[in-house]
Amino acid sequence: MEKESNSQYRGTIKWTSLMLTEHIATLKEVWKEDERVKKGLIEMDKAVEVDFLVRRALNDSLPVQLRYFYGDSLCEESVKISALEAGNKKLRVIKLACKSELSIDIRAITDIKIL
Repeated sequence: MEKESNSQYRGTIKWTSLMLTEHIATLKEVWKEDERVKKGLIEMDKAVEVDFLVRRALNDSLPVQLRYFYGDSLCEESVKISALEAGNKKLRVIKLACKSELSIDIRAITDIKIL
């Protein structure tokens, strides 16, 4: 009896190891799809608050923590707002961590906090 269960266990180990090496890219892709977040609409009060804090941070040169959608994922960055492009509805920001410039769609912003 013990020998039977041992052989089944060894067979499972062999099968699992083969499956993982062949399908690792597919598994990562499936897991990435599970992490996708659907972009929703924010409430009017929150939109007004985001607009106010963006303008305050721009006028007073304050660093902020932005939460925004980029594709299917939700990103969070510590940035300094350098410009507001009203025509394009975009913010030009500088990341505090690496000092690189980034352009973010204003409509993609879900939350903002002044640091």
